[in-house]
Amino acid sequence: MKKNLFVAVLLAFLSTAVMAANIQKGYVRTKGRLAMDGTTVKGDKVAKVFIKVNNRSMLSNDDGTFTFPIATGKSYMLQEVSKKKYELLDPGILNKEYAYSKNALVIVMENLEEREAEREAYKNKLIQRYTSQIAAREKEIETLKADKKIKEEEYAAMRDSLKKDKKDNEIIAQKVLDYFMKIDYDEKSGSDRQLDYFILNGELDKADSIIKAKGDIRKRIKDVMRDWQEVVDDCGREHAINLQRHDYETAAYYLKLKLELNPLNVKWMLDVGEFLFTFLSDYEGAKGYFEKGLKTAVSKGEAYSQAEALNDLASLHSLQGENEEALKLMEQALPLMRKARGEECADVANYYGNIGGIYRLLGNREKSLEYNQASLDMYLGLPGTTDTEKTRAYSNVGLATMELGNYEEGEAALLKGLAAGRHLKGKDRGELFLIYNNLGQYYQVMKQLDKAYCMYDSARVEAEDLYGQCHPHTAIAMQNTGTILIAQGNYEKGFDTMLKATDIYLSLVGENNSTVMTCYNNLAVICGYLKRPADQLAYAQKATKIAEALNKSGSIALASPYHTLGSAYWKMEEADSALAYYEKAENITRAAEKGQEELLAHSLNDIGCVYVKKQEYMKAIEYFGEAMTVFATMKGRGGESNMKKIAATVSNTYDIAAKEKMAKKPLRQKVKELKAAYPECFASVK
Repeated sequence: MKKNLFVAVLLAFLSTAVMAANIQKGYVRTKGRLAMDGTTVKGDKVAKVFIKVNNRSMLSNDDGTFTFPIATGKSYMLQEVSKKKYELLDPGILNKEYAYSKNALVIVMENLEEREAEREAYKNKLIQRYTSQIAAREKEIETLKADKKIKEEEYAAMRDSLKKDKKDNEIIAQKVLDYFMKIDYDEKSGSDRQLDYFILNGELDKADSIIKAKGDIRKRIKDVMRDWQEVVDDCGREHAINLQRHDYETAAYYLKLKLELNPLNVKWMLDVGEFLFTFLSDYEGAKGYFEKGLKTAVSKGEAYSQAEALNDLASLHSLQGENEEALKLMEQALPLMRKARGEECADVANYYGNIGGIYRLLGNREKSLEYNQASLDMYLGLPGTTDTEKTRAYSNVGLATMELGNYEEGEAALLKGLAAGRHLKGKDRGELFLIYNNLGQYYQVMKQLDKAYCMYDSARVEAEDLYGQCHPHTAIAMQNTGTILIAQGNYEKGFDTMLKATDIYLSLVGENNSTVMTCYNNLAVICGYLKRPADQLAYAQKATKIAEALNKSGSIALASPYHTLGSAYWKMEEADSALAYYEKAENITRAAEKGQEELLAHSLNDIGCVYVKKQEYMKAIEYFGEAMTVFATMKGRGGESNMKKIAATVSNTYDIAAKEKMAKKPLRQKVKELKAAYPECFASVK
C-alpha cells in the first residue's frame, strides 16, 4: 500500500510541475540553397530528428515540429541534434543556454547527400571557369611575347605566375565553397542571393562594385549595430573574391576585418590563423591568432574551441620542430575534445592520430603505434567515416608499424590507405602525399631504392600541386628524394635537392630551428661523400651550433650533429677533435632508452677507427666488438651488413698490429672471442 501511495504522490508532483511550465515550440528544416541559375531552393521540414534538451529526449514529428516544457523563469540547453545522413548547419547552437520564447526555435540541418552533390556541381563549374581564365591569360602572354612587347624575363615571370595560379585553383574553389555552402538562403534577401550568384558565376567585378557601392567597409563597421550581419557577409564575400584573384594579402585583410565585428568569436580567430599559415606562411602571425583564440575560449568556457585552438598551436609547434611542446598541447586538447564531443567521435580519433604523429617525431615508436592504432580503430568503428579519414589513419598506422620492424604488416596498412585514397580530390589529396611518403620510407628500408624514389617523387608532385614550392610538405618530399639519390650514389643531384629543401625551410622558419639543423646535418654528410671536407665541417658546425642553442646538454637531439661533426674532423685528419665529438655522441646515445641503436653502433665503430690511427689497437678492437654487439640487435635494419664490414676492419686492425709487433696476447684473445661470437661475419673475411 505504501508503494502505491508513493507513486500517486509522485505523479501528482510531476503533474503540477508540467502545469507550471511554458511550452517551447520549434521545428527542424534543411537550409535554403542557391540553385545554379540563381533561384532559391527552399529548405524542407525534417522528420524523425533526435533532439535532446535539458536531458529530455524527443523526435521531431512528420512535419518537423517538436515541443518541450520549460519551467517558468528557467532557461534550457540544446544538448544534441542528430539524424543519419544529416548534419547541423551550425554546431555552435549546442550546449548554450536559451530563454523561453513565443517564437519557434528553428533548427537548420544539411542533407549530406544533397550538400555533396551541390558542392561537386559548383566546384566543377568554378574549376571550368578558372581553367578558361588561365587559358585566356596564357594566350595573351604568348601574343605579347610573339609581338615582342615583353622581355624574356618578363615572359618567364608571367609564366611562373600563371603556373602558380593554376596550382592554386583547386584550393581556391574549395575555400570559396567552404563559405557559400554554409549559408542558409531562406534567411537571405533577394539582393543578397543575387550578389552571391554573381560571385559564384564569375561576375566578380559586378559583385565587387555592388559591395563597394554600399560604402567603405571600415565606415560600415562603425555602424555595426545597424547592419552587422550584412557587413559580416560582405567581408566573407570580399574574402572569396580576392581569394579567387590570388590576392592573398587582401583576402586575409577581409578575414581580419570580419573578426573586428566580433572580436570574441574564437572560430573566426582560428580561421584567420589558419589562413595566414596556409596561404601566407606567416607562422608568427598564425601563432598570435591561435593563442588569442585559446585565451578567449578559456575565458568563455568553450571546451571545443579550446581543444581546436590547442590542436592548431600543436600543429604549428610540430612543423617548427618543437615536438615536446606540441605533445603537451595535444595532451591538453584531447580531454577537452572528449568533454565537448564524447569519448568516440571523428574529432577524438583525429586527435589520437595527431598525438601518435608527435610521439613518432619524438622517437617513441611504441606510443606512436598505440595512439595511431587507437585512431584507426575508432574511425573504422564510426558510421560515416570518410575515405580521407581512413587514408590518413591507415597511413599513420602503417608507418608506425614499420618503424617497429613489422615491415610487411606496415606495407599492408599503407596499401589499404592508398586504395582508400586514390580517388580523393582537391585539398584531401594531402593525405595521398603522406601515403606516398610513408611507402617511400618502407621501400627505402627494404632497399628497393627505385620504388622508394618513385614514391617520394609522387609525394613531391602532390605537395607542389597542393601547396606550391614554399611549403614544409614540399621541403619534406625534397629531403626524402635527396636521401634516395644519395643512397643511389648520385651525390651531386642529392646535394642540390637537399639544398633546395634547406632554402625552403630557411624562408619559412629562419635558421634557429631544429628542422634547419637537421638539413645542415644532412648537407654535411653529403659533403663527406663528395669529398669536400671544408664544406662538410662548415655545415656540421652550423648544425651543432643550432642544436646546442636549442637543447639542454645531453639531449638526444645533440647526438646526430655531434657524430657528424666528429666525421667532419676525421676527414680533416683532426683525430683528437673527431674523438671528442664521437664520444659525445656515444655518451648521449648510450643513455637513450630506445631508438638510437644505429647511431650508437656507428659512434662506437668510428671511435675504434680513431684508436687505430692512434695505434691503440686493443682499445680499437674493444670498441669494434661493442659496435658489433649493438648491430646484432638490429636484424632486418642493416645490422648484418655492418657487422660484416666491422669484421673486416677487425681483421685488418689485427694484421696492422701484428706487423708492428703490437698484437699482444689480450688483443689476440679478444679477436678470437669475436670470431667465435660472430663466425658468419668473419667467414667471408680473407
